[in-house]
Amino acid sequence: MQLNARWHHNANRNMKNTLVALCSVFVWQYTCVNTCQAQNKQEEAPLKITPVVTRALIDSIWQSLTRNYIFPDTALKMSVYLDQEYKKGAYAAVKDPQDLARRLEQDLQKAHHDGHFHLRYAPGFAKQLSDTAHVAERHRIDDSLELINMRKRNFLVTSVKILPGNIGYVQFNGFTGFLREARPTFTGAFRLVANTKALIIDLRNNGGGSLPMVSQVASYFFPTNVHWNDMVYRNRKGEFWTSPAEADSLTLSMPICILTSRRTFSAAEDFSYGMQSLRRAIIVGDTTGGGAHPVRPFSIGLGFVADIPYARSFNPYSHTDWEGTGVIPDIPVAADIALETAEKAILTGQVQNATTNGVIAQTAKSDSLPKWSAPEMILVDSGTFVMGCTGGHTKDWYGRVEDCQTNENPNHIVTLSSYKIGKFEISQAEWKSLMGVNPSHHKDCDQCPVEEVSWNDVQEFLQKLNEQTGRHYQLPTEAQWEYAARGGKFSRGYLFAGSNEMPSVAWWGQKNIVTCPAGLKQPNELGIYDMSGNVWEWCSDWFADYDMISQTNPQGPLSGVARVVRGGSGRHEDVLPRVYTRNHVSPDECSNGIGFRLVLVP
Repeated sequence: MQLNARWHHNANRNMKNTLVALCSVFVWQYTCVNTCQAQNKQEEAPLKITPVVTRALIDSIWQSLTRNYIFPDTALKMSVYLDQEYKKGAYAAVKDPQDLARRLEQDLQKAHHDGHFHLRYAPGFAKQLSDTAHVAERHRIDDSLELINMRKRNFLVTSVKILPGNIGYVQFNGFTGFLREARPTFTGAFRLVANTKALIIDLRNNGGGSLPMVSQVASYFFPTNVHWNDMVYRNRKGEFWTSPAEADSLTLSMPICILTSRRTFSAAEDFSYGMQSLRRAIIVGDTTGGGAHPVRPFSIGLGFVADIPYARSFNPYSHTDWEGTGVIPDIPVAADIALETAEKAILTGQVQNATTNGVIAQTAKSDSLPKWSAPEMILVDSGTFVMGCTGGHTKDWYGRVEDCQTNENPNHIVTLSSYKIGKFEISQAEWKSLMGVNPSHHKDCDQCPVEEVSWNDVQEFLQKLNEQTGRHYQLPTEAQWEYAARGGKFSRGYLFAGSNEMPSVAWWGQKNIVTCPAGLKQPNELGIYDMSGNVWEWCSDWFADYDMISQTNPQGPLSGVARVVRGGSGRHEDVLPRVYTRNHVSPDECSNGIGFRLVLVP
């Protein structure tokens, strides 16, 4: 997936036109709610719940999750759980449609907690969603009513004041989707505090809203265009950038504190997480709610509506998001004392680095990348596993049968000590920050894995890295690579690294694409990304055939003519990227389909 760099500087303007639906779903709590509730009250006889109706509803949920949920494997797990509960008779006594919706949602959350997923019985709203002939007119009316509501509520800006000690304070309880209309209100609020020594932004009661509004508000705090966040869909990605022009050229450079609580959610977490990741703000308060998946309502039949997350946030600096974990405060305190704690932190100088001068944000130019910082590593606990082909006959995405290859047999028992492995492959940006050049064939993608590096090139990289960090990074052994790809002690026996459904976890079969940015697919059981597909990965071992002898911490043969590569490449349809797929390449050979990740042994 190649990204057009020329689009970056116009990202916010383009987002307004191309992501209207995304804006509306994040502010759903502010739109259509009263109308939908009124229509539902007008419904006459409620649906009569019978076992047949419940079965049909569960099947419809299954289909809708499979088509729309951001993680197909997770959708399957949630649906299977409902099916199992139905077969146990868990819903047999439920007769009220609202009660059934609550019970099914509770069980879906047990299978996989996602704060954005909801299920409700709303026949009036379901009818609206199914009425595609009048969508434009309905949106026009809803937007007109909601704009009136937002103006009455001052676009959710509730308090602006100067606290003792010349500390600015701004509170807003949502990110409205009316960007153009709200901008004068936000500009006015921020101008009032423009000359303060520090600024407190209170998001403790902010439940979310519009993503483009998040990047517009963030634009007040950066003097240049900054890559803010990405939105990842099943097979594509959109980018959000800040722009000083969207903030009326008002740039606030003072230190920032952001107050959070358990109620801080969704778009409010996006703002908090982004400011924290860019070191532009200190977070004070409680861990946030943990919702990073945008959601859209779907009519699933019988008058039921499901709010289904169809995409996920992806921070370009941390390579992850806050889903399920929340934004972790820099100064964790109870939400009700967060304000006084922030004031004290400001007066004692604890937040002096959270200014525009302390920002580590990278812009569209790759030569402005930060210097090398330690990659994120995943602990793989010690364990024993069966190494080699364990799948027998398998089918690729086109239905072709593929047997175990000769070099994948015989399978054998391997025991490994604990180690840490890279959560992602080494990126082009990371290679360039250390080596000064980017050798990759596909250069316009800083977060793509570096390629066109030989095994010998990687040894030079490791030597320089270890000298700089004082640590002992190395390539994984072939056994370490496979154990991690299988999920370590949390393995579920998948064919590919994290799933039996290859498209969920692997870039593979893209004839016209060299590499894709890291972390866009679903991770495996350990939270490691892209171990199937995208690029082959160098291992430390010389290549040799397997034998049946059980081994402990194997290092491979002492000599050979080729080094091991694992994981498969996105461009090569002739080789399935299974967890036990292996190949060999001369150590001095470079390829645009080979990269690597690091291992760190305690």
